[in-house]
Amino acid sequence: MLRDRFYLTSQSLEDSQRAHRTHGNPVLVEALKKLSLEGRLKFNRDIEVKNEARRLKSIDHAMGNASRPGSPTASFVTVDSKEIDLIRKEPAFLKRVFDYLENAETRDIATKRARLVPDVEEGSNDPTIISEIIFPQILFDTAKRVSGGIPLSFFTYERLSAIASDTPLTQKLRVSFLDDDGKKNTVYALDVPKPIDEWKLPKNGDKKEGLSFSEFREAAGFLLKFEAERTIGGESSNSYRWFDNHFSFWLVHHGSEQLFEFWKDLESDQRMERKVYPIPFVTSSYKNTWSKAENRGNKPLCFAWNPSVNSFIDKELFPTHLDTAFKFAEMWPNFISMPFQIPNFQ
Repeated sequence: MLRDRFYLTSQSLEDSQRAHRTHGNPVLVEALKKLSLEGRLKFNRDIEVKNEARRLKSIDHAMGNASRPGSPTASFVTVDSKEIDLIRKEPAFLKRVFDYLENAETRDIATKRARLVPDVEEGSNDPTIISEIIFPQILFDTAKRVSGGIPLSFFTYERLSAIASDTPLTQKLRVSFLDDDGKKNTVYALDVPKPIDEWKLPKNGDKKEGLSFSEFREAAGFLLKFEAERTIGGESSNSYRWFDNHFSFWLVHHGSEQLFEFWKDLESDQRMERKVYPIPFVTSSYKNTWSKAENRGNKPLCFAWNPSVNSFIDKELFPTHLDTAFKFAEMWPNFISMPFQIPNFQ
């Protein structure tokens, strides 16, 4: 249990006869589950302070100094072992939640653990099995504090693993800001252009983002999970629901993989617009956008026959990029127009 790892225990806490106040309201329980790790630690710290006050009141009552005993103590919100490991592995995060840990002795234990090198976590030899990703604190700080946020292309399993392993390519920036109390704080964030260069990804503004359909699907899944962990309200938040609807539309629509090249830039535009104008997901608008992608995919090329040589254009003259193909068609006005389905350029 959390108190065995971060809080000192006493006989009174272990007394099976002592009544504990539990969080029995289903809505409250669900809301507590979706609190961020920092929020749950703070909540537990508040519970511990209030529980201590209740115990002292019960002692006063037993000594005849209070008219009634303290109310039953409340139970803690669950913090699992993986999250405790995150506190141990992330010194920056430990510093942020330091005051929410119970006392000096517990803080000292946590600090010493933070200095330790974590054991190697061995995964499966099956390349089709993707291990679970624990997002490092630097991702949360980058998303919150750096203008432009984190590119979708960073959320593939391979790149998230590189960021989590703290490789040299994930160079850090010091970002200073004022917290809610007006105090100056500093966090470390990703220097986003450096890994973009290292991974040879397209620069900002490229709407294809250097992703294949399978990579887009993988990155969308991890980004959705990241939104659930970083947003107040978790999976009930407006942000999570929007991303869930957005990615589900593009990924499960009939023909989405075949038309990926024709809709990817439209999808990117929608995410950019969401940042500026946070309007809700509207299905009819997405259907109209999908129609644009279908029209692109079905648009005929108007070059196939050359009257001067009385023959079809040699197949090898077809360009290898869709945009170039349309330009190529415009350069040959003497060709007799003939509908031609766009080939699958490789």
